[in-house]
Amino acid sequence: MTVTAAEIRRRAAEGLNRAATVGPINAEARTVEVAFASEAPVARWFGDEVLIVSPEAMRSDRLRDGAAVLVNHDWESQVGVVESVSIDKGRARAVLRFGNSAASREMFQDIADGIRRHVSVGYQVHAIEVETRKGAADLARVTDWEPFEISIVSVPADPTVGVGRDARQAGEPMPPKTNTAPTSASTQGEEDRVTAVLELGRVYNHDALAAEVLRAGGGPEEMQARILEHMNANGNQPLRDGGSIGLTEREAGRFSFMALIRHLAAPTAESAEAAAFELECSRAFARRTGREPQGAFIPPDVLLSRNFGGALNTQTANQGAELVATDLLAGNFIDILRNRLSIMQAGATMLQGLVGNVAIPRLAGGATAEWLAEGGSVTDSRPTTDVVMMSPKTVAASVPITRRLLLQSTPAVESMVRNDLVAGIALAIDAAALNGHPSPHAPTGLREIIAANALNWATAARPTFAEIVELETRIAAANADQGALRYIYGAAMSGHLKTTVLEPGAPVFIEAGETVNGYRRIKSNQARPGDAFFGNWTDLLVGMWSGLDLRADTWTLAASDGLVLRAFQDVDIAVRHPESFALGQNAPAAPE
Repeated sequence: MTVTAAEIRRRAAEGLNRAATVGPINAEARTVEVAFASEAPVARWFGDEVLIVSPEAMRSDRLRDGAAVLVNHDWESQVGVVESVSIDKGRARAVLRFGNSAASREMFQDIADGIRRHVSVGYQVHAIEVETRKGAADLARVTDWEPFEISIVSVPADPTVGVGRDARQAGEPMPPKTNTAPTSASTQGEEDRVTAVLELGRVYNHDALAAEVLRAGGGPEEMQARILEHMNANGNQPLRDGGSIGLTEREAGRFSFMALIRHLAAPTAESAEAAAFELECSRAFARRTGREPQGAFIPPDVLLSRNFGGALNTQTANQGAELVATDLLAGNFIDILRNRLSIMQAGATMLQGLVGNVAIPRLAGGATAEWLAEGGSVTDSRPTTDVVMMSPKTVAASVPITRRLLLQSTPAVESMVRNDLVAGIALAIDAAALNGHPSPHAPTGLREIIAANALNWATAARPTFAEIVELETRIAAANADQGALRYIYGAAMSGHLKTTVLEPGAPVFIEAGETVNGYRRIKSNQARPGDAFFGNWTDLLVGMWSGLDLRADTWTLAASDGLVLRAFQDVDIAVRHPESFALGQNAPAAPE
């Protein structure tokens, strides 16, 4: 297999990590100095990785712009910012400054006391040079890479067990075995990996595929992905690269929404020439997927480009706003979408680049154990399996564009149009994921799936601490209290829980410091008034089918010579295990 930067990013969607140790501490300034990267080789699944640590190779803009200091790479647990970055003799250093919140103060004190000693940097690979070595692993020199956050970690990433820090990087296989003598823990982990892959191969009659995955160093997540490819109907398979048409980052940055929109609004030979590149990208994606757009496709290369998002700099004057051109900042369609989705902030799993109907294998029941008399025979039992089905449902968003705005072509206008489209799509997906929608063409929402077993509050919209704990108890009773356990509820519910003590006379409120009983809460008015969701949000799946289809409506605003830009995106929602979620709600009204 030829290793590319795109392949590395696909198999480690949240980026790679490297571990380091905490350096000098300044208690007065609340800063810590760390050396977070060097050119020491690290074993990865693609070979011995060497980061070229130089101003030319390391993109430091994100870190210099005040990148987050996190806890265990949890994007919801920020405790500080990166104050400064320097590079010296093949080593990258940073000064981390900690905040004044309770969590930040506690973390800084743990560092000062020597309790927390390890840091880990998260980064993405943009360019790589691979040297094949006889009798040794390939030498992979990363000549263009981008650190985007630094974390205080309790257990640093172990490079001998592959890329990434934990199971959130699903699909990332473990590297081939090395000559290093394994510990008992690593031996057990290897046995578990082999057993899980072989069991999936036996259950789904893919023994040969299991052997192939094991030879490549893959685990059960990789095996599930390979099985999924074989199970999709009519030979449709997920696009492993999201349907990419092969644009470079520079080419993706050339893609102009406004040039394409102007052509869709008034297709002429002149507008077609101005949007020639964009139209050719749309045709290439149509050929790649075998689909025809209603207007024009925006290929994933553009949506996933770091140039997709942008900063909008405005100066308000009277009733209007002057849009000023500005440099585009890092970000992309999926990242911006994630940030707007409450379910993604809670930890829902996003599946990108899907094609056709998707069948996800699920273990529905385990093997049965029994006690035997001496010489007795065990009764054969096999785990029962089924599938979670996902099929594309189309959601549309619209953005009105005036005639004057249509004539503009600054990056700020591009950014505004893109972000407005994302906001509309995100709100619709988030609402459907939580609550469903009356339309028969919408996905089935989480609330529709679990409402029959919901807990009804004794007092509408004013749950007690005991009722909140009951939600957690229901999850634990189903042995589902693991993973990304979070609460989601609206602002009114948050106000009640912030002002309600655990019990009469107690000095602690139910919601304290954005947590409830130790679990993080996500506040979103997408949740219905009176509703409170609790569960393992990684078991909520959001499927995204490739491409964004744009269409220009020139009729609605014809009187003012404007247009309405409409974007169509195929998505679906599924729940892997309904027992992973609990819902508290107002008691339904009695039938008349």
